[in-house]
Amino acid sequence: MALTKDQAIERAFDTCNLLGGESLDIYAVLYRYKALRDLPENELDEIYEQIAERLGF
Repeated sequence: MALTKDQAIERAFDTCNLLGGESLDIYAVLYRYKALRDLPENELDEIYEQIAERLGF
């Protein structure tokens, strides 16, 4: 079963939170999820910013 965009965002956030660290590549985590990988670049950038903010970067 494919993930929805919102589910993929939450899983990406959880993964980033577990990996942590200054060398974390949020885009690499986002591209793991097909629901996010197929989004337009500007929308992916917005999701990146949301996750980075939630992580405290």
